[in-house]
Amino acid sequence: EIIDDRTGITHLLNNIGLIHWHKAAFQKAQDHFNKSLAVAMKIGYQNVVSTVLGNLGLIYNEMTKYNTALDYFQKAFKISEEIGNRANMAINLHNMGLCYSNDYDLKNAMKYYLQSLNIFRKIGNKFGIAFTLNNIGMLYYEKSEHKKSLGCLNKAEKIAVRADLGEIIIRCRMLKAQIWRVQRKYAKSSGSLLKTIAFAKKIKMAGLMNDAIAQYVKTASEENNRSRLPNLAGYVAFLADNYKRMTADYEKCFILLALIRYDMAENKFAAAETKFTEFSRLIKRAGDKKLFVESLLIRARLNRAPVKEYRSLAEKGKKMARELGVITLLKEMESM
Repeated sequence: EIIDDRTGITHLLNNIGLIHWHKAAFQKAQDHFNKSLAVAMKIGYQNVVSTVLGNLGLIYNEMTKYNTALDYFQKAFKISEEIGNRANMAINLHNMGLCYSNDYDLKNAMKYYLQSLNIFRKIGNKFGIAFTLNNIGMLYYEKSEHKKSLGCLNKAEKIAVRADLGEIIIRCRMLKAQIWRVQRKYAKSSGSLLKTIAFAKKIKMAGLMNDAIAQYVKTASEENNRSRLPNLAGYVAFLADNYKRMTADYEKCFILLALIRYDMAENKFAAAETKFTEFSRLIKRAGDKKLFVESLLIRARLNRAPVKEYRSLAEKGKKMARELGVITLLKEMESM
């Protein structure tokens, strides 16, 4: 401010906003993004205007205010298109796809991911290509089209390995392990996850390591021979301890889901019930539809008696899964 470097101020405010966003301090992030936007608009710095509008969209996406998020992404895309910033165009198309995916509009999610992927390929953005292929793989997974999903994930992982994109490598391997879990290839899934946990630890990606551990515990909970799995009890204790330090509701839900399933597999139903009460409270606040369906699945399994209530919960969950188009979860509920 002393030297009146207003372009620098816009970047600084935006970067502070990103720090708060990564800490899930969304109001503070929003405040800094809005300050950055105001300065950028005043001096006509359109590249930053586009970037900050997109960042505000990400905040609203995290808050599950999807229509508002889409409005910001569309404004950001329009400015990027006007100034010829193809990288930002692709990013905002990708974020529109992400927003539709989070709201379980899988058709529109695919539409925008493919548009984004086309631009990323034209400009040679390896991260964008790999990340978008990973997310398309997720859409195919939700639709239970596992062969197509694995095809996208293998392509994404290959690009990520060549470009040394650790985050994408981990995400691809976790989703592939998830597919193998659903296919009941438990040894393949848990073995892959153990390697992924070690890799995430090696490259110091604590958040993704935590996610991989939660997924490993969830997968282990479905295995009959859990005693063969290395360090399972240690990972369960790690998650329980780590949960206390979590701030984001969605991250807490992901950990609780794994711990609840583990307690149920170990016939610790009282402990599972206690965690489920907290899980139910968090998903209401998080507003995630798929997590709500999963909560019905857990509630049905915890309340197998009376049979009438169990069937009612299961049918409600299956109906919602069909409406959302999450066929993989629907098949899991139909097998109950």
